[in-house]
Amino acid sequence: MNKRKAINIVLLLIFLLSLLGENVSITRAQKPTPPVSSRTDKPDRITQADRQAAADRAAADGFTLEAVGAADMSMAGDAPRYFSHPNYANSPLPGNVVAEWNIIAQDILQPAPMPGMPMTMGPVSMSASFVYLAYMQAAIYDALVAIEGGYKPYAYVAPAINETASREAAVATAAYTVLDHFLKDESIYAAVSPVLATKYAGYLAAIPSGVAKNDGVAIGQDAADAIIALRDADVLSGTYTPLPSGPGVWEPTMKLPDGSPAPAWDPWMATLKPFLRTDSAQYRPAAPYGLTYPLDASAAAALASNPDYVADYEEVRDWGGASSALRTPEQTAIANFWGTNMVIQTNVAYRQVAETKGYNLLETARLMAFGNMVATDSLIATFDSKYEYSFWRPVTAINHTNPDWTYSSTVINPAAPWMPAMMTPNFPEYVAGHGSFVSSQAELFTQLFGTAQIELDLMSTATGATRHYATADDMRTEVENARTWGGMHFRTSTELAVDLGQQLVLDAINTYFIPDPITDTNAHASLSGGIRKFVDELAVPCDPSAGACTGTESLGQYLPIAVPDTTTYPGSDYYEIAVVQYREQMHSDLPATLLRGYVQIWTPQLAAAYPALGSGVKLYNELLIGTPVDTGMLGVTEPHYLGPTIIAEKDRPVRVKFYNLLPTGIDGDLFLPVDTTVMGAGMGPELYGMAEMNPQDPMCGVAYDANGNRSPKLAGCYAENRATLHLHGGISPWISDGTPHQWITPAGETTSYPQGVSVVPVPDMDDSGAANDGVMTFYYTNQQSARLMFYHDHSYGITRLNVYAGEAAPYIITDTMEQSLVAQGLIPGADSTIPLVIQDKTFVPSQAQLAVSDETWDMGRWGDTGDLWLPHVYSPAQNPGDSSGVNQFGRWAYGPWFWPPTSAIEFGPVANPYYDPSCDPDLQWCEPPLMPGTPFNSMGMEAFMDTPVVNGTVYPTLTVDPKSYRFRILNAANDRFFNLSLYVATDVNGVLCDGVNPVTASPSGEVCTEAPLNPAEVAAALEDPTIFPTPLAGTEGPSWIAIGTEGGFLPAPAVIDAHPTTWVNDPTVFNAGNVDLHSLLVGPAERHDVIVDFSAFAGQTLILYNDAPAAFPARDPRYDYYTGNGDYRDTGGAPSTLPGYGPNTRTVMKIVVAPLAPAPAYNLPALETAFKSTALGGQGVFEQSQHPIIVAQGAYNSAYNTAFKNSGPLAGLVQIFDTSFTFKTLLDTTVTMPLQPKMIQDEMGEAFDPEYGRMSGFLGLETPNAQAGAQNMLLYPFAMPPTEVLRGIELPPGVEVSPLTIMSDGTQLWKITHNGVDTHPVHFHLYDVQLINRVGWDGIIRKPEANELGWKDTVRVSPLEDTIVALRPLLPNLPWDLPNSVRLIDPTMPEGVSLTDMAMVIFDPAGEPIQITNHYVNYGYEYVWHCHILSHEEMDMMRPVVVGVRPNKPAGLSAAVTGSGSNKALVFTWVDESLNETNFILQRAPSAIGPWTNLVTLGANVTTYEHTIGNDNSKYYYQVLATNTVGDTAVYAAPSVGFPTETMVSDPSDAIVYGTVDVLAPSAPTNLTAAFQTGPRILLTWTDTATDETGFVIERSTDGTNFSVLVTVGPRNNTGAVSYADTTVLPGITYTYRVAAVKNSILSAYTNNASASVPALPPAPSSLLATAVAQRRAARVTLTWNNVANETGYVIQRASNGTFTLNVVTTNVGANTTTFTTGTLSRFTPYYFRIASVNAAGMSAWVNATPFPIYTP
Repeated sequence: MNKRKAINIVLLLIFLLSLLGENVSITRAQKPTPPVSSRTDKPDRITQADRQAAADRAAADGFTLEAVGAADMSMAGDAPRYFSHPNYANSPLPGNVVAEWNIIAQDILQPAPMPGMPMTMGPVSMSASFVYLAYMQAAIYDALVAIEGGYKPYAYVAPAINETASREAAVATAAYTVLDHFLKDESIYAAVSPVLATKYAGYLAAIPSGVAKNDGVAIGQDAADAIIALRDADVLSGTYTPLPSGPGVWEPTMKLPDGSPAPAWDPWMATLKPFLRTDSAQYRPAAPYGLTYPLDASAAAALASNPDYVADYEEVRDWGGASSALRTPEQTAIANFWGTNMVIQTNVAYRQVAETKGYNLLETARLMAFGNMVATDSLIATFDSKYEYSFWRPVTAINHTNPDWTYSSTVINPAAPWMPAMMTPNFPEYVAGHGSFVSSQAELFTQLFGTAQIELDLMSTATGATRHYATADDMRTEVENARTWGGMHFRTSTELAVDLGQQLVLDAINTYFIPDPITDTNAHASLSGGIRKFVDELAVPCDPSAGACTGTESLGQYLPIAVPDTTTYPGSDYYEIAVVQYREQMHSDLPATLLRGYVQIWTPQLAAAYPALGSGVKLYNELLIGTPVDTGMLGVTEPHYLGPTIIAEKDRPVRVKFYNLLPTGIDGDLFLPVDTTVMGAGMGPELYGMAEMNPQDPMCGVAYDANGNRSPKLAGCYAENRATLHLHGGISPWISDGTPHQWITPAGETTSYPQGVSVVPVPDMDDSGAANDGVMTFYYTNQQSARLMFYHDHSYGITRLNVYAGEAAPYIITDTMEQSLVAQGLIPGADSTIPLVIQDKTFVPSQAQLAVSDETWDMGRWGDTGDLWLPHVYSPAQNPGDSSGVNQFGRWAYGPWFWPPTSAIEFGPVANPYYDPSCDPDLQWCEPPLMPGTPFNSMGMEAFMDTPVVNGTVYPTLTVDPKSYRFRILNAANDRFFNLSLYVATDVNGVLCDGVNPVTASPSGEVCTEAPLNPAEVAAALEDPTIFPTPLAGTEGPSWIAIGTEGGFLPAPAVIDAHPTTWVNDPTVFNAGNVDLHSLLVGPAERHDVIVDFSAFAGQTLILYNDAPAAFPARDPRYDYYTGNGDYRDTGGAPSTLPGYGPNTRTVMKIVVAPLAPAPAYNLPALETAFKSTALGGQGVFEQSQHPIIVAQGAYNSAYNTAFKNSGPLAGLVQIFDTSFTFKTLLDTTVTMPLQPKMIQDEMGEAFDPEYGRMSGFLGLETPNAQAGAQNMLLYPFAMPPTEVLRGIELPPGVEVSPLTIMSDGTQLWKITHNGVDTHPVHFHLYDVQLINRVGWDGIIRKPEANELGWKDTVRVSPLEDTIVALRPLLPNLPWDLPNSVRLIDPTMPEGVSLTDMAMVIFDPAGEPIQITNHYVNYGYEYVWHCHILSHEEMDMMRPVVVGVRPNKPAGLSAAVTGSGSNKALVFTWVDESLNETNFILQRAPSAIGPWTNLVTLGANVTTYEHTIGNDNSKYYYQVLATNTVGDTAVYAAPSVGFPTETMVSDPSDAIVYGTVDVLAPSAPTNLTAAFQTGPRILLTWTDTATDETGFVIERSTDGTNFSVLVTVGPRNNTGAVSYADTTVLPGITYTYRVAAVKNSILSAYTNNASASVPALPPAPSSLLATAVAQRRAARVTLTWNNVANETGYVIQRASNGTFTLNVVTTNVGANTTTFTTGTLSRFTPYYFRIASVNAAGMSAWVNATPFPIYTP
């Protein structure tokens, strides 16, 4: 330990002892320390106002994020600070790199004081700190002068100005080099050197590589070297020997613990070489009070005779004493205020001045260099005088001066010595250091501001207060008084020092840091870092087969177009596509970003067909550490974001061979936080049953060895380098759909699971199907019309991460209709068609920014500055430890702290390691005792990013000609919606960029960067974040002309004007709060095909503007980034966005319309005519190119030349109460179909994940015949048996689907009820849907918007509405047969384990509780439907869809006779032509036309059967059919009815005949009737007309078309009436029956069809209340309840236990009864009551009484 460090530690101990001696209480405080809330009310939903209130309390208690970021926050294990840290980062923010390094240096040299301590007493003194800061700031100043010119340098004269050098690199290098050099002599060096090195490396990492960066580093180094050379001889140490005691002589004011005098402070400052003059003694004043030196005993008399001294002495004695009665509290506060740490106070002031006055970097550097030099030189001057004269302090003078003014060698009143109000520093008094220091600073501000009216705020580390100074003299006057009131200085000393400090600045101001117009480049950067808007060009498509692609000028980006191989598979386009890991720069201000994405593989076949492709490009994987690893394969191009785009033709298949070339092992781990508790991302089946040792750090997370090095995951964990392809919107065979279980790992990966359980190769492609070869094959039919689709990853549990990392690319289908429209000039051609793939991303910011916003982000594990950032801490919205219940940094609701609470979860709240039990919440804010038990690395329910990215370019600029363009828009964001409009841009001052007005550049240096937001609304939103700023009226740009969506062309073009988002704000409307009006609204995965006419905007600049709320529709203002938005840092958000910079989600792209002669205006009427039906003179664009719609509506009349109604009962609109739907088909026939009830539930008490209680969402079913007051939701995770089972519609190749004619062809109508808070973009795999309408729960119908008509594969489903869609599951046309998808319900778990041992109760589709074990299910052709908010999808908003496909008919049926006599048999054989049958049925009939009866049902793959016929020579025809039963066929315990299934039957084989004796069928029965009866049951009656039947076959149907055998009953002896009661019916269903007579398996013809409906069950009673009264020795209980409709009575039960198995008494009461009183009951006894309503259909659910039980009195 060196001497200076020892001295400083001793002084710190002395200071602490002095505090204790003065009874100063030091309160232990947590960090941060927000004050306690005074709120007692709790809102229904936590809002920004609640979060802000919590933040305001924090700020009132002195908490700042800057302090948190600067502090050394040790982490309790890996636990995030859920309640005292944002845990949510923003992309690199613009800042002031000069100020940032000032903070870094300040925090190293003078860390923030501990709570309760006025000053830092660290190893480096304040004097030395000013010196080091002066060194550093001078080097920074010189470095910036070398780049920008404009001022005279201080030490380093650059050979030439280098305007292109990186300012950030120069500043960081200058600062780091100086500090690292000079601090080597300090005791703190060993500790701070690695900190400095890390911060420096972080700054350099954030700067894109290149010449500018290299030049900046060189300039910074040169500037630092110049300062080092100039000041390396400085000595910042030394000692001072005090003079012998005597009158006027300074004595140490502090003692060491052993009683000896403490060393004098910083005597070396007296001889240090000044910065702004040559002589340290230049400003030395005359001796104090005219004393003669050296001092002797005569000094006492000299002082006593000096009136100035006497006045000063008496003033400080009377006013500056600790117990002074004259000094006011305000004066005491002022004195204490100036006990501040001057280093912190002044440098904070410099930073505040730079910010408030908008100083650019060089101005900031000049201020800080000048200021710290002035501070140092003023201290040099005062220390020169102090140690020259060694004049005594007031505490010494007063305690050693007798009343007669003579000197006393001892304290004159030792029992009660005079004590100053403030601790006296341990160095001589004359002159006052604070006086010269403060005066010099006041004069510096006066000179720099050009006025003495400085209007300056200063803070004090001693008191925490901030004081305002209007003028420089105000500062000087106050410090003169403060040093006297504090008892530390004589007034004359301070007055002289004030003059000294002022003069020092006046002498220096015209010599140092003076302007130099000759070198001024006038290119002075206002800010550093951040992301400037609109500096890079938009990437556009490029076809490498036409020549080398160079990309954009600034970044070299382009969207590569895939090159088809048309020879390998004739009749198909063939591509080899790989996924690799690579880096690409997405903005000039960002380093290259680490990505995963697709690249086309180069093959010799391609090279032969396209010579321009050359010999290919070597493909590498870029590892996280930066090492490139050769994949061993060649690419057509280097990897580029969103590439390659595949362009296909309608009905021409595309084949893809997909290679997973990602790194393996540890290097294959994803560079984003993988939450291994999410479905399919963690443990596989072989780890089932292993208990998590630490549920907050799951075993399948990142593993480390004993030395702290990364180690591979367990082989039983799912790998993070899994990948697949899903063609979004494709009519693809299930084996090529890329569903969640169809993924592969790279070849050679060490894992127990190299591929998903549903991976099946394309039968006729080069794919062995080997599990570990890293290869998959895909076959896309392209049966759709022209449209934009995209392909992306869909791997189980990591879809959202892979897509966010870049695994997505466009896929375009063209057709003859589109080509015709282009050829006619009706829509723009390829040269004027631009794809716009829009996403939002957040990029990892600097280490300093992360320290404040996301302290647990692991750069070594997930990526460095410029890489992709993702939320990874589940910040709960609630804080039950706070009286408000609110967490100011919260993002998502937490189930155990929600209502109803999810208390049965596996891992609930856990102890909070930051909780301090000694913290008193009545005195200060405290960490709560508990925190969520969620994993430390956890996904959230949504992830909204802050930076728009279009075609892989951040904030791009597009230059267009003044003509019409076609834009193909895709929202490829994970979770964010976009509401897109075009507005005329403005400059930084709000001037429209209309090509006429002169415009001003923003601080970024770019012009026309802003959207024309209403400034009044922007200002108002600063006070009220619920205010939503909108663009000024009259600034609208061109409208969108919508011609298509993801489903292809619309029925008619739709003109969509610019329009800000508005909300339903009528409180009487049930869905108030949903988005109402908007412009081009694009949910995640939605696409729009639009035309924009720029002809009227030549020379103007437009902004592609977005204001869709996030979340949608609720809007959290922290996710709404726009210029001038509120500063939400104290609630975990970003600061106010600056003009020209991000984050800004409102300004997506800048479009510059060239100032050229405009083309003619777009001919919209011609396009509208073309879209009309051919019968109306149009080209029938929709009519001829799209599949016919299912439900006829008036909106389609122009497309089909029809006259369907727009209103009325047959307008094709579903009401809220409908359970079936009657509508017109396109053929004008009227049909009625049942509505399939579906359900969405999100972010409510019923929808939290059952393991950790995180907010979640589920899809499911609405219960049959939902009733008010009953449980109406049946919610299912993904890994539950399928509930959506469809009949696939087969079309022969080349045959288009015809309009709907029968209800049983597989068409379904879904009514999706949404009970939640978010709008969900629901995506349907395999098939498009027709959006019929939306209807609010209050019955208000909302028709589809004009650009939602036609077909869609993604539909927005909003809260508190039902969304109705019609679908026809058309099967892909395939050249080969396919097996079914047969797999375990949950492949991540072993077969046979329970899937229902969770907090969430599972019901079957009939609403009965059910226990489910993991078993194999036939999923048929397996697809999914899910929310395409990808965070929702992987929080379980996804369900399997089973599509049943008919097997191929068997062939080659033959029969051979074997045996004789009674043993004679027919041996049937046939050929199995199908891969997907589950059974074969052998049938026979008495004639070739039937009727056919089943002889036997055989299993799959059985192709022979022996049938004994004996001596019977009856003539029968035989045929065999294949069947395919899909869905969950398991039989569940009663009362469950299980899950739905469908049986698909093939065409029969060719029939064969055997026998010679004709067989006659019995006479057919007649007059079938069906009638509902109580039970419930349906009574069937019919007339028997035969006398030889052996029985009757009764068949039943629920759709009137598809019948199945219900039962076979015995014969009637003679003709006449027969009856049968069907007791298996269910409430709310209509059943249709038919009956046939049977004779020896030969069926007669059927009867007529007869139908009967079972009424719905009555709703359950509500509000069942029990009251009890005593009656002498007995008691009675009275029940009351609310009457319900549709009941015929009530049944009441009483029992002695809650399960109603003991002493049950049942009572029935009549209809409309609402009260019941028991007979006499025992007193003081618990009784359990429940009630149900009944009618002929059955009984409702039971309702328990309240209280339950009731205790009799």
